[in-house]
This record gives sequence, C-alpha cells and structure tokens, in this order.
Amino acid sequence: MPCLPVRHSRPFAAALLAFCLFCLWPRPNALGDKCPDMIILLDRSFSMTGAKWESAVAAIDSFTKAREGIMRFGLALFPWEDPHNPTCGSASWLIPCDFYTADRIAQELGWTTQGGETPTATALEVIEEGLSDSDTGRARFLILVTDGDPTCPGATLDANVDLSVAALERLREAGVPTFVIGFGSEVSPARLNQMAEAGGMARSNARCQSPTNPAIDIDCAYFDAGDFESLTEAFNDIVAIAQGELSGRTCDDSCYVIDGCPEGERCLAHIVEFDGGRHAMNLGHCAPDPCFEVDCAKNEFCREGQCVPACLSPCPTDQVCQDGACVTATSEKACATSCPKYLVCQDGTCADDPCRFVTCPTRAPYCYRGSCYATESATDASGDNNGADSDDSASNDSGCGCQSDSGLIDISSLMLIAFLFWRVSASLFFCASAHGNSKPLQRGAA
Repeated sequence: MPCLPVRHSRPFAAALLAFCLFCLWPRPNALGDKCPDMIILLDRSFSMTGAKWESAVAAIDSFTKAREGIMRFGLALFPWEDPHNPTCGSASWLIPCDFYTADRIAQELGWTTQGGETPTATALEVIEEGLSDSDTGRARFLILVTDGDPTCPGATLDANVDLSVAALERLREAGVPTFVIGFGSEVSPARLNQMAEAGGMARSNARCQSPTNPAIDIDCAYFDAGDFESLTEAFNDIVAIAQGELSGRTCDDSCYVIDGCPEGERCLAHIVEFDGGRHAMNLGHCAPDPCFEVDCAKNEFCREGQCVPACLSPCPTDQVCQDGACVTATSEKACATSCPKYLVCQDGTCADDPCRFVTCPTRAPYCYRGSCYATESATDASGDNNGADSDDSASNDSGCGCQSDSGLIDISSLMLIAFLFWRVSASLFFCASAHGNSKPLQRGAA
C-alpha cells in the first residue's frame, strides 16, 4: 500500500479501528416504541350522504382491520347533538383508542346517519378535551376527514377556518399532529391548506386536481381523495409518514423489547384480551428477576435464583442436558394453537422461553429448556429447540464464540478486525520507518 506521511499514521490507524469496531461489533436491538394512537375524526354532515359515505366507511374499515394489531384506532364523528349548541352541533368521541377496535368502528359507522352542518373547530375542541385520558407515552395522531368548509360556529367561513386553525395548532403543541384529508369535489383547497399547515402534517411539493377545474393541478398541503381507492391511498401514505415519525423503530406495547423492564426485573407473560376475547396479545408485565446480582461459579449458570451446573461435555445424540446431567430425551407435547408472540410451546402449554432468562457459561454456550450444554446438536434428538426464539440461545456455526450478558457473541468478525488492524499498523510502521530513515536525494546525485 502507498506510504502515508508519518504525522498521519496514528490518526489514520485509530480512525480505521474505530470504523471497524462501529460496523462489526455486535450491538443490541433498538428499543421499541409503544404503538401509536390514530384518532379518526370523520365528517358526517349532510353533504357526506350516498356513495361518498359508503366509500369512506369501506376505506376506514380496510384501513383499520389491516393494522389494528400494531396501531390503536379510535373514532370520533361530527356533527353530533350538542344541547349547548343545537344549531351547529359538536362531536362525539365514540370509541377510545385501543387495539382491535376495527369491528366496533365498522359497527358504529354502519348505523350512523348523515346530517347537519360542519362544526370543524368545535369537533377539534372535543378531541382536545378528550386527550386528558390518552397515553402521552406513545405517539398520537389525528386524521381529520372532511368534505367541505367549516360552516359553524363562526359567522363567516374565514372565521370558522381561523377557529379551526387555532384548535389544530393547540393539538399540535400538545403533541398530537393532524393529517387533513379533503374528501370529494366540494372542498376549498386554500382553506384546507391552511388547516393542514396548522396541523403540522402538511404535504410538501404535492399537487392535486382542482375541484373546480379538473384540467388544472394545484398545490395541495392536505391529502386529497374522492373515492374508496384514493382515500385508501391517502390512508396508506399517512401510515408511512406516521411510521417514519417512530424513526423506523419497532412498534411494541409489550415489555419484551430490549430494556423493556427496569434493572433487576424481567418481562413475564401477561395475555390481554381485546374485542370480547376475539383477539389476545401478550403485553407482558415486569417482575423481579431472581437471578439479578446472583454470582455463580465459572461452569454454572443461574436459573430462577439458583446456581445450576452446565453440561460441559457433549451429550449422546439420544440425550439432552438437564441440570448438568445427560438424560434421555422425551417426546414433546404439541400445543393446541399457535403461541402468542414471545411465548414457546412446552409440554403442550404456551409459556415464557426459559432460555430467555439464562446466560450460559463459555464452555456450555447453548441453552435448551433452561439448561446449558456444550454442543448445539444436543437438541436434535428431541427435534425441538425451544430456545430458537430467544436472544440468549443464539448459536454460532463457526464454533468461535464467547458469552456475554446479551448472549453468544460471534468473535470471528473481531478476529478479522484484529488482523486488519495488525496489517494496517505493520504497513504504517514500515512506511514511517522508511520515511524516518531515508535521506533527501541530492540534486544531481547519481
């Protein structure tokens, strides 16, 4: 390799080492975020009758059912009867945000009738008031679907837009940005653009068809839609943007994600049912870790607070390791149904993987049924490795590994780093020596 000046040798080598360590050193998974709340505020005014309403209902049903396990949907409708304002109405937050609410939303929309004015500002105020009961520990979004201008409670359209803009700005400041969808050909782009900007989720450099002249494209800060297909497309775009707000991290309400529980605790199964028991999720709960700060001997590991010996020698092919001894493998009972997320089937029951809580010693780095053993092939006899879903039961095909608190680390990449660093350092040392020992060539010398 070409020689570098001596003054650049050490910084270059240090930078290379830092780059290699950053790229190749094993790192834990990113911490997941709670799944977001998506509040749908739907205009049910008189102008939303007929095919327009049917398209909106169908698109919302498709949108929510496809994502109800990873997003918490809620529904509010406006206008709604308001005894304090009978001529204009208000809004009603009918379904609070939660998982698996798609059927309830579809049912509510199925028997909803259309009528009344469009009190957008008043409806936004209802959403604002209802946020006191929402979870501020998760991302929250509002989707406003309307087919026209806000017609009340102000005296003019511009006054109603100003009231709506003010309400949207307050929601944004409270941590709830709003996606504005203009549905149908009766919308006013200029007013919807104002509201979209105030909501904090305006589209940039977007164009849409003018509602008054279809031959002309205009600037659209809001999402425009006119039928089932275009409204579905708008919902899909909104989901992509909302997921981007999570910085690409995992959406997970459980405590199973890395660092999901405080130090000294661990995440155990906690099944929560939704929609009258039709759906279930393993959200987990944090409980004291009995192995926290338990110090076992070199060839032992901690399980449920007790130090247990590992199998340091390979077991015969028809046996498996159990508490340091090789025993005959028994047949596994199958579970009646597939196990919820993070659970494994053990003897016909869905349970937490015991290998999730075990850190095996270096000489017996593999885990099966909560025991540590020396070779990965030890589970072949039973045909079931319940540690397959566990970070702590990771295997290493190269046979070159070491154990850490986060499981087995493949050190083959670290050996490559060491070789590359040695090779570069040697080259730089040779270059530096040659540079330091050489004398300037005299002009005219032979």
